[in-house]
Amino acid sequence: MIFYGTENFSKNLRQIKIVIFMAKFKEILAMSENELNDKIIEAKQELVKERAAIASGTRSENPGKIRKLRREIARMLTALRQKKGKPVAAKKSVGAEKKDVKVKEAKATKTKKEVVKKDARN
Repeated sequence: MIFYGTENFSKNLRQIKIVIFMAKFKEILAMSENELNDKIIEAKQELVKERAAIASGTRSENPGKIRKLRREIARMLTALRQKKGKPVAAKKSVGAEKKDVKVKEAKATKTKKEVVKKDARN
């Protein structure tokens, strides 16, 4: 039994969402590659229309539609990659990418500083 306002409710809700996600993903996996490509193109076109509508100042009837479309496209692309046999790699977080860039920049600046110090000594 689900009781609103308890931990059990949120746990049950998460489990329900996972079941729904897996059902959607199984449907997507059942599609052929051509069907997936067509669906991806349709979803991307719909996403462009939604973004254009928002940019023009119109209020969307469903504000969460863009997020749903993006996730749906990602699911379809993942399924397509799995069908082609390519490994699906986990993405680095944005913070990790920025950190890598900062480390590289720091190394580059250290070497420049060392060069300047050596030139100053000579």
